[in-house]
Amino acid sequence: MSERSVPARGARLLPGWLAGLVLLLLAACAPAPYKPGSLPPGSLPRQADVAPGKAAAIDGVWTISTINKRIRIERGRAWALDPWAHLGLYEIQPGMVVLRNVVRTGAGRFGADDLPLAGRFEGRLAGKRIDVSVGTALGAVRYQLIPIALDDPARYRRELALAVKPPPVAVLPTPRPKPKKPSARGCGGEGEAPCATVDAKRMGKARKLGCPGKQSYFSSLKGGSCWTCPKGYVRASPTRRMDHPKACRKRKSLTGPWVRASYQKRAWGCPPGQFHMAKGGGSCMACPKGFERIHAAGVDTGKCRAVEPCDHGLRLAKQPPEKNLFASLLGFRSAKLCAPPFDIRAAARRDAPGYRFMSGAMKKLATALLDDVRRGRTRNVKVLFKTGRWREAYEYLRGLPSFRAFQSAAREAGNRSISIGFGGDVQLGVGGSGELGIAIDFAEGRIKPYESGGISKGLSAGIDAAVTVGAWKGAFESGYAQGFTTSVSAAVSIGIGMWYSYYDPRQGQERLLGATASAGAGLGVEIGEYNEVGTWLLKDVFEQI
Repeated sequence: MSERSVPARGARLLPGWLAGLVLLLLAACAPAPYKPGSLPPGSLPRQADVAPGKAAAIDGVWTISTINKRIRIERGRAWALDPWAHLGLYEIQPGMVVLRNVVRTGAGRFGADDLPLAGRFEGRLAGKRIDVSVGTALGAVRYQLIPIALDDPARYRRELALAVKPPPVAVLPTPRPKPKKPSARGCGGEGEAPCATVDAKRMGKARKLGCPGKQSYFSSLKGGSCWTCPKGYVRASPTRRMDHPKACRKRKSLTGPWVRASYQKRAWGCPPGQFHMAKGGGSCMACPKGFERIHAAGVDTGKCRAVEPCDHGLRLAKQPPEKNLFASLLGFRSAKLCAPPFDIRAAARRDAPGYRFMSGAMKKLATALLDDVRRGRTRNVKVLFKTGRWREAYEYLRGLPSFRAFQSAAREAGNRSISIGFGGDVQLGVGGSGELGIAIDFAEGRIKPYESGGISKGLSAGIDAAVTVGAWKGAFESGYAQGFTTSVSAAVSIGIGMWYSYYDPRQGQERLLGATASAGAGLGVEIGEYNEVGTWLLKDVFEQI
């Protein structure tokens, strides 16, 4: 029976004689002097007569609170381990099945058929016990099962964690992106590497024409071309482009006047769109569509660079810096993929309202932990983190009202995990940060110590040491995230950050991972700071107590 349900109206209006009979039957369940074997055995099936089902989190040995007798639950059925008199009518003997069809009906809830009471068994996990209600023809019978020995204590604790509160809102799997059409260039398409440089393609042999005449000058323009200066003028400089307004100067004058040159003809026998290279006795070369030739001072390299690194409508998306930290930090194209547009600042402004509780529960917890450290206690969360005493740290946090309030607020908002960490950062435009803490995964019922490190870029300056509290949509695991954070520091800094995944060709667009709030002691300011952070779970992961 649900803890929020109320008795049916008719149950409160039972005639006196019937209510008395119910009390008499309940009293009969209490321990009563009787000699084993003095009553006829009940007509209940034996353990061997009931086929086993699936194992459950409640499999093990339990004591019935009202009669202090033991039963064993195992794979869908339960049988007596001790004899007892049932209602003074018959004896339940060891090995007789008292529950059958034991199944999980919800988070921390189990149902079964109670054979002695001939009713439906409903059990709800409540700490170190199961609260039981059995619906019978004469009303509900309630008692508790107290554990003696569980077959899988870890599995029971995980089930218990789900029973304490309703499970968080399910995080739907990211829809599989639609198949992408490869780019005609072989690069620059969605999910593809950006176009960089390619070799120019040889199209054929060039005809040697040159630029004959004293007033005819060679230029690398148009793949090799001839230009002329007006009568009385000469080329102003061999390094100045011939289409420059001052390409020609007055003969025998270094101070001008200057005039434009005139295009005469192509210097080499290469069609339009191709350029000449001396290799092979003179070759006509061409760049693929979307590329342009690379040359310096009229000397071609035989390479072509992409006019646009990504196809139209796509942008360069950063990838996790796990392979090359400096390539990511410096923005090299090799650390990016072409992807649909995504503005992390706009996304942060859009998603921030979903974390309004940050201004309450999250900041209160962060401030409470910081105040605790400032008191100079020898046993506070920061000290426990640094010394790797993770279980003590978790028990310490569970004793804080602000932690319990934050945990409830995070779950009710649909988050699956929370994290609490201590760290600091130093920055002057570009900075670094580190953090050490624990995360609590509601669904798994596990405590996950972690460490993280990151880099930041943006308008920032200062030094800071803070406690950071986070709420996350999915499981807390090792990996990389990118975020947009803002904070203002004086004696105490308050920071808020929104965190996202990286673009992935298999999973598609960047998606929201969660949010953080922090309180710290420091001096400085961060205005629109971009962060990249790597998180690594430590080996000391343990299950929630």
